[in-house]
Amino acid sequence: MQHSFKTSLSKEAQFIKEKRHLPVLKQLNKELASEHKVKLDHKTYKEYYGNSKEEKEKNKLGIDADCDLIHIPTSKVIIQAFALDYKIRFTAYYPLDFLAEKVSVDYNNTPGWAVDPKKKTHAYLYIIEPIKKAIFVMRDELKKALLAEFHS
Repeated sequence: MQHSFKTSLSKEAQFIKEKRHLPVLKQLNKELASEHKVKLDHKTYKEYYGNSKEEKEKNKLGIDADCDLIHIPTSKVIIQAFALDYKIRFTAYYPLDFLAEKVSVDYNNTPGWAVDPKKKTHAYLYIIEPIKKAIFVMRDELKKALLAEFHS
């Protein structure tokens, strides 16, 4: 199987355009509220899937969307512009997995999105579309785990 970044990005953009990710965000907010007493603020939510200079720059930084992260009991903003990177898988593999790119798919051996120091993502929302499942991973925790495994 050969991966085409352009095809993959196009399918992901269409998925977002059709707003098929919104039920996942709603469920994520329920989980965040229940487990951590925080929520993603829908009033400040912005997506970066267009062709404007700002949208392209955000995408280069690994940001597909951002919004404020709010502490529910106090209504205080914990993180302004909490950056999300959507990873949408259109095939479900068994056993269920989470793919984290440590080395980019190029010829220069550059860091993959999971460890790239240039990325400004706070969290990944990994949506496995065919089985309607999602995995939410904080970037710093993922990066620490991958680097610890890599250096051991």
